[in-house]
Amino acid sequence: MAPYNGPREPPSPLPKPGEVVRHDMRSKEQRSAARKGRSTPSKQGDAERGQTLRVATWNIERGYKLDAVIEEMRAIDADVIAVQV
Repeated sequence: MAPYNGPREPPSPLPKPGEVVRHDMRSKEQRSAARKGRSTPSKQGDAERGQTLRVATWNIERGYKLDAVIEEMRAIDADVIAVQV
């Protein structure tokens, strides 16, 4: 697991109400590895097992721009999506 480096800076400028915002919380190394089709194991042995679980959480803010949210969730292609309303 990546070390905790404190809270991240909020996006700038802040999103408008109802705006769809996508933020990848992985490290630069993890994003780069994912683009190249390989994983960055958090524990020794994870890479050998080839087990990757993509989890996304989404606050749909009372259903604003629901079609855009659904489209983005499909694009994320996570194995598990937790939706908060």
